[in-house]
Amino acid sequence: MKRCLIVFLLVTTGSLARCAGPESPAASPKPKPTAALSGPSDEDKALAAGFLAISKSLTHPQAIEPLNWGGREEMRRRAAMLAGEIPATAQQLAEARRTLSWRSSALSKAKHFGKPKALVMGRAAGPIKIDGHMDEAAWQQAPPITEFYRVDSPTLLHGPATEFRMLWDERNLYFFFTCEDKSIEARKFQRDEPVYTQDCVELFLMPSLRWGMYWELNVSPSDSLLDVLHCKYRRQWGSYARPDQSVEGLQFATAPMGPAGKPTGYTVEIAFPLDQLPGGLGEDKDNRTLYLLATRVDKTGNSNVYAAFAPVAGWFHNIWCYCPVRLVQ
Repeated sequence: MKRCLIVFLLVTTGSLARCAGPESPAASPKPKPTAALSGPSDEDKALAAGFLAISKSLTHPQAIEPLNWGGREEMRRRAAMLAGEIPATAQQLAEARRTLSWRSSALSKAKHFGKPKALVMGRAAGPIKIDGHMDEAAWQQAPPITEFYRVDSPTLLHGPATEFRMLWDERNLYFFFTCEDKSIEARKFQRDEPVYTQDCVELFLMPSLRWGMYWELNVSPSDSLLDVLHCKYRRQWGSYARPDQSVEGLQFATAPMGPAGKPTGYTVEIAFPLDQLPGGLGEDKDNRTLYLLATRVDKTGNSNVYAAFAPVAGWFHNIWCYCPVRLVQ
């Protein structure tokens, strides 16, 4: 009987000890250290006020696109931290200070981006062979575009020359790039790998601003290709991308410029089937219009220069900077 009582007391005492664990100093969890809260400075409050003011002043879509970087609500939350409206640690304030500083600068520049220029695309006078050479007379009749702008800047880029031409017929859109480049850096990629990290040209083709669906094409002098179908997000950064989709019937060719072994640049020729445009160009053959951006990536060492044939605020996926192009007979 005594043995049973002793066992009962031991079991009960152990159970109570486990239940009372939190009251025991040995079982109490150690409090996690927290970063000390810090108050914003007058400069922080001025930065927050300036960011909110310029955000409210933006009216045209080309400038609004950079506002989506990082998410509008997140940027407003960081502005509230700097304004002292919500508590923040010193680290959070430092991060808010950094992001809102360069974001305010980008938005200030974006205010000066005007409406995209309207262009025309002439009809090809004869057949075009996709071989990377402008041997056809039709190409000589296509006016060259030689003014290119550094991305996120409304001023012309002074660097390796780029020339762009375009034509169309009942089956295809035709594009020709001539790129000066004495140090071509373009390794071979599999299809849809990041061609845009090396020397290449890019095309963004969109039939309608209303739907915001467009193709992105990257072609490099190593004959590498990326083709991705995008659907643009309207009030957030980026797009819904479909790399599983490919342009059926796409043709392209590249060719080196200059003497053998010492190229001075490269050319890219592309034929894009009209029936691959999302939704097509409509039934009115006298009023065919699409939206287009022609761009180039020039890689030198560890840095890339991104340029487009029209000013682009933020990045190449700012569809409101794409130029309306009318197809004419």
